[in-house]
Amino acid sequence: MDRTTILLSFAGGILPAVLWLGFWMREARHREPRRLIVGTFFLGMASTIVAGVLEKSVSLVFIEYTTISFLLWSVIEESVKYLSAYFGGLRSRFCDDPIDPTIYLVTAALGFAAAENVLFLYDALLDGGISSGISSIVDRFVGASILHIVASGVIGLAIGLTFNKSVHARRIATYIGLFVAIILHTAFNRFIIEGTGHALWVFSSTWIGLVVVILILEKIKSVKKIKRTS
Repeated sequence: MDRTTILLSFAGGILPAVLWLGFWMREARHREPRRLIVGTFFLGMASTIVAGVLEKSVSLVFIEYTTISFLLWSVIEESVKYLSAYFGGLRSRFCDDPIDPTIYLVTAALGFAAAENVLFLYDALLDGGISSGISSIVDRFVGASILHIVASGVIGLAIGLTFNKSVHARRIATYIGLFVAIILHTAFNRFIIEGTGHALWVFSSTWIGLVVVILILEKIKSVKKIKRTS
């Protein structure tokens, strides 16, 4: 394998995710432990391996693209991202602020997106060179990467809005957030892969979703940081 191509793939795939991560870290009201953030990010990256294996199994069953296959892929990806965040920082004692769930879930999503971007960029560079690689990473940046942030962000917001409620309420909120994230992810994949929606409209919708997530996160910042009830 060409070393230059590999290095360009990693740089082009990971750097945008790291820049996005810096933005979300500024949204936090206090600095999260670096080891948890880095660990969550790399768990998100590693989870693409699990997702890839499971999605390959789905592709063997559903040879052609169907709504069910899109749904199953979304269930897989949103589940592994959530688990990455859970084992990375969600269950730690440092997740003690209503906005922290969103921070950790978005961090896992950025790790996942970074690993995906590396793979897509590598294939694009091999097939079409630098111009193809640039086109690929731009498409990923304005589309799929933002979709990952929004979908995981929705789960984090759901948890944050019930942060000081009972364990049962937070659990229900998590399920609702996962459900909404899966639906959003399924719709995005179907519109993009099947070409049933105008790409510009789909990408614009994901950015609108990102703005909504940020606005709701600002609202959650008004929730007092108190000890959670059990």
